Amino acid sequence: MKIIKSILPLMLVMLIGACVEKMQLPDSLNSDSEFLAGDTTYILIQPIWDDEMGLVNPIEISIAQDGHVFVADTGTASILVFGQDGEALDGFEALKQLSSNPVDVDVDQKMNVYFIDGSQKIYIWDQYINDVGVDSMLVTGYFYNENAGYVEVDVFTDDWHTYLNDEDWQLAWGEWGKPEATIDSILDPHIFYDGSDEVHTFKDIYYESENSTFSGISATRDDDNYIYTLDYEHNRIIRVDLERTYFLKLSNGETIWTHRGVFHSSVSEFITPKRGISFRSIRSALLLPVLTPLILQSSKQKQMILWICFVSPNHRM
Repeated sequence: MKIIKSILPLMLVMLIGACVEKMQLPDSLNSDSEFLAGDTTYILIQPIWDDEMGLVNPIEISIAQDGHVFVADTGTASILVFGQDGEALDGFEALKQLSSNPVDVDVDQKMNVYFIDGSQKIYIWDQYINDVGVDSMLVTGYFYNENAGYVEVDVFTDDWHTYLNDEDWQLAWGEWGKPEATIDSILDPHIFYDGSDEVHTFKDIYYESENSTFSGISATRDDDNYIYTLDYEHNRIIRVDLERTYFLKLSNGETIWTHRGVFHSSVSEFITPKRGISFRSIRSALLLPVLTPLILQSSKQKQMILWICFVSPNHRM
């Protein structure tokens, strides 16, 4: 299993390289492309997705588990969300006119929307929590250790993260509250991971995390509590783990944890990541055929055209 995991990033890079280098995209809507076994072809999606849909400079795309299409658009500093038919969807106003300009986006099965802006930061917006609503959150926790007994910890202190992620301490119970400012910050898009934080620079001992420039992001499609990001500055792929932060009680009575990102490791080094080409689930890279959505802009017709890059089962890399 460890050997398989170690070669996954390399296989993924090979697949992406094959997809983007095998055949050049047509620069006209009328261009004909011929599909041959063992070759790469591009299929135009109808109807054409263009500026009439609000797209200005779409750069990356991700399709969520529920079929929603998330498009990172640097021209509007927004992540626009559409149905499969191209109709703009309601309920995603928080992703429009962001304070940071998104260059890539991906969505995990928990309905967490991750995006990056080319810096050392990763941002997150939780669609599920926004859909359901927050009733309250844990503001004080009582942790238990069989040797030390009980300790009362304020959620808004550094001690909270220390006790919460220490296996020797267990959260026994807590007190609930409704701090509006904190709840609003959780509902809004916010920083999930910042490479300049001390917790990451301490763990990332071989690189300068604060100088990372993320150019691609990928969320897993299973229960794994981590994501991957492409570090353009250091030519590597890194793994970022999800670490528990706040405990929420939703409007439907469900309780749920929110998370922050914590550096885990460099899973692949000395690669040549390309800005604007993001990788999807690393495990799905083993499955052929591979579908990698690309949004490109036609320079001649000034339309945003959605193409699908298809690598056939007989494709040679």
